[in-house]
Amino acid sequence: MTFARAFASLSCAAAAALAACSEFPTAERPASVVESMVADFAFSVGALRAIEVPASGADLTVLHLHVEPAPVAERFERGHRILLLPAHCTAASVRCRLQRWARAGEPEFNAPPVRELFPGAVAVRFLDEGQQ
Repeated sequence: MTFARAFASLSCAAAAALAACSEFPTAERPASVVESMVADFAFSVGALRAIEVPASGADLTVLHLHVEPAPVAERFERGHRILLLPAHCTAASVRCRLQRWARAGEPEFNAPPVRELFPGAVAVRFLDEGQQ
């Protein structure tokens, strides 16, 4: 018996033995919902051009984020993502696609925490999937 054939036989036997005593995790995942939205911001003269946008975490995954005008810098503070915008802009728009995950013990999704996701926004509107 060649070495390769012996190794293949031993590998198959080891895999069968492991499969017999292994327990695989279930394929269940917490419920989730994917939402698309646009948040609009306005800045008064002399105001700081900084906006807070969602950041991925245990209960939230940011799938897409586009900001107009483009940010000049960003920083993270205490779990918050803050974008710094050009000094000359008077307004900004954020297009975002998020996946929210149900929390333990939460039977259904409640209304999304829009004010928490986009503090300081003058308007937030949800988009249908066709409006991407």
